[in-house]
Amino acid sequence: MPVFHRSQRLKIYGSRVEVTQLHNGRYELVVRCTANNDTEAWYNSNKAQIFASFGTLYIDPMSIEGIDPRIGEAYPNMALVQNEAGFTNTGDYVITFTYETLTDTYVQENQEKVDHELNGLRRVTRTVIAKSGTSYGLVVGTATLVDHSAIGYGTKTLTLGAVQEDVLDADEGGYTRIQETWLEPGTLNISKSNLKDGIIQVITEFLVTEGTTVGPIIRRSVDNTSGLKTITVTTLQDKSGNSVLLADPLSSVTPISTHSSLDTFTYPGVVNLVERTIDARSYSDRDDITSFEYYLTPPVESLIDTETFVFIQKSSTVTAEDKQYDNATGGLYNPESWASSYSSGVDINKNPFSRTDALRGYRAFLDLDVVITEPASDFSGNFLINGRPILNGNSANIGMKGGPSDPENTKFVLDVTIVPAFETIDGTVAFKKRITVSTIPSRTVSYVPEGTKQIGSEFASSSGRFSNSQVIDGMVTLSDANTIPVLQLDFNKAPASASDLEHSCIAITKGGLTIRNSDNVVTSGIEEARTITDYNTNTKKVTLSSGLTRFADYNTSGVSVFYTLYGFERTGFISQNIGTTNTKFLLDHTKTKIPQSTTFDNVFKNVALTITAGAGSGESRNITAYGGINGEVTVASAFTATLDDTSKYRLGPA
Repeated sequence: MPVFHRSQRLKIYGSRVEVTQLHNGRYELVVRCTANNDTEAWYNSNKAQIFASFGTLYIDPMSIEGIDPRIGEAYPNMALVQNEAGFTNTGDYVITFTYETLTDTYVQENQEKVDHELNGLRRVTRTVIAKSGTSYGLVVGTATLVDHSAIGYGTKTLTLGAVQEDVLDADEGGYTRIQETWLEPGTLNISKSNLKDGIIQVITEFLVTEGTTVGPIIRRSVDNTSGLKTITVTTLQDKSGNSVLLADPLSSVTPISTHSSLDTFTYPGVVNLVERTIDARSYSDRDDITSFEYYLTPPVESLIDTETFVFIQKSSTVTAEDKQYDNATGGLYNPESWASSYSSGVDINKNPFSRTDALRGYRAFLDLDVVITEPASDFSGNFLINGRPILNGNSANIGMKGGPSDPENTKFVLDVTIVPAFETIDGTVAFKKRITVSTIPSRTVSYVPEGTKQIGSEFASSSGRFSNSQVIDGMVTLSDANTIPVLQLDFNKAPASASDLEHSCIAITKGGLTIRNSDNVVTSGIEEARTITDYNTNTKKVTLSSGLTRFADYNTSGVSVFYTLYGFERTGFISQNIGTTNTKFLLDHTKTKIPQSTTFDNVFKNVALTITAGAGSGESRNITAYGGINGEVTVASAFTATLDDTSKYRLGPA
């Protein structure tokens, strides 16, 4: 009994169907048939007898003399994928129907391919198949394959990276075949390049999905290479891999880079007011000329070591913290004023004078305002004010002030610049800030020329400048040099307040000055300095701290005695503890401003040295010696605590 396929006109060739089991539970059926009239089966008018539409099912009867399959003959979901007619090797004319299992759901057609060629990331290639017209609902970059496992590897969640539909051959149909590429999201490539000032440009290429990056994003691009989605992100980092765009304010951030260099710095010039003694009266029985004059040290441009800190920030504003960065105690170096000098009075020719000079680029060594009174005597003045002799019995004024502070040994911010650096893809503008800092080196420069003396600030500002004067009533007669002497001041020039002198002023005495008119030979005596420990405002007498070495110079008849008063600062810090006895020290010379001279030997003898803060605070010892040349202070007994540069001292009582 003949067996037919889908039509009474198609008899199964060989009476059986060829069956092949495919991957994933699918099957292929190949049915070969002969036509009742095979000589005319291929005619155009007869093609409906031997060909069926792609995608029609095995169980569907054909349109001409169609029949249903026999019970149990048909496999489920068998759709026609190929239909052809031709001769066999034996010369028989055969119509071939090829069916495969196809549904409305995509299933894997064959074994997947797994590789790790993309920077070690897992790539899975699959082919899926379904009936023609079946909707493919997966979205590239969104669909995931959870817990995918491969032989020899652990589980990974993969993302659909690419989808490509196969183009069927002309003699195929009824199905859709799609090639899927599933990818392990991750980093394909990282490249770095050094831009400038410690900014590192990092280009990261991601596969399928964008991963985490560090630093502001200045560029992002999405590409499709060989059907695979890649995302390239450009960020900026510092050399440690941190974001260059940090938060504000400045106090909460770290510079992205620092570098050292040599930069120019202009030391301001210095104007100083000094005293010079001019030996111009050797023929007279009167004192020498004392000149008060300016000494100018010009500005100097030098190369100094600097350190520059670079920041990236969102703010374009220079803050107060910027101006004090890196503990710059001097702040931003930006002189806003310069020194000026001035003098006024009436000269020896009775001509009034008044002059003020602006000294651009200079600072005043001290702010000084000095008043000089010319004695009302019968000789032509013994004081010069900036080269002008002063009229007898008149006062003159000379001073200087202003300008920046001394920059030496102080840390300053020298420069702050903020410029646009880059813009992120979200429109944020970032700025590059550069802060240059330096501790200004000290120089070995003398602002007191040879043959002159420095005029102290306290002496000028609090007490006024007391000129040389012959002693009125002489020294109080004493028995020997160890007795504490008393000095009589000139009533016309002595201050009214005891606080102006006591423990804050030094008397430089000069006794034994003898002038012999016959041969113009001058015996000038010796200067000795002592601290004033007591002052009687009524009698104008001052008590000195210790006896004078050449006592005979002050109590011998026929000699003249002169004095000059200088102020000094009573407080400061111990500069150095000398030796191991804890009894010899150097005081802060920048505070005392005492010249190095034997004149000042024992100037502080018998004065109390009290430590008010730091190491040794609360202890006090009497000074037994002071070296005028080396500045060493020796006390009567060792301090209990070892004094150091934290020890703040006071000379004399509170």
